[in-house]
Amino acid sequence: MKSDIFSWGKDTDIAPILSETERFGIFTGLERKEADILRLLAEEMFGMTRGILSAREGWNEWSGAFLAENDGRDFTLRMTVKARITSKARDDFLSAAKDGVNANEKGIFGKLRGVFERMIFASDDVPSETFPLYAYGNGIPVLWSVHAYSSTLDKKEKVREWDGMEKNILIGVADDVIAGVSALGAELTVRKDFSKLNKGRNRL
Repeated sequence: MKSDIFSWGKDTDIAPILSETERFGIFTGLERKEADILRLLAEEMFGMTRGILSAREGWNEWSGAFLAENDGRDFTLRMTVKARITSKARDDFLSAAKDGVNANEKGIFGKLRGVFERMIFASDDVPSETFPLYAYGNGIPVLWSVHAYSSTLDKKEKVREWDGMEKNILIGVADDVIAGVSALGAELTVRKDFSKLNKGRNRL
């Protein structure tokens, strides 16, 4: 089942969207505490995305969409965002990337935030026609998954990358967080299966 699709942008009050996400969870069978978790995950998605956009001068306008869906107790939150970036801001971002300014992203959340920032940047230049995700290039990964990335790390690397992340709602509670880019813009997907006994993935 899918919720309504909610449009959002720079000046959107997201409180009604969060309330509808919570109501969707309850309507589709979650307990109140579980629906609260679903709402928190949605809130963190908006918080991270707005934090990225507001931190960059010249990334002043953006628009996107949000929806929730479920298959039984397995829930997915989907967000898209497309930014309009000034020429100067594009040049500044590319210059910083070339100089390696953002290369030292700390921890698994820093990696996620950095990848999604680059996808938002890429969304300003994605062709409007529909195309398969794998066709997009220019050095931008078309899909990046916290779970998939974590599975490539050895035990010591996992300890380092996950240090302090248990308190992070997106990283510590979601089963997976996936960043992508398509003709719709940058895409952030959060998955949470409430049928699992644990509150997240087995990370180590």
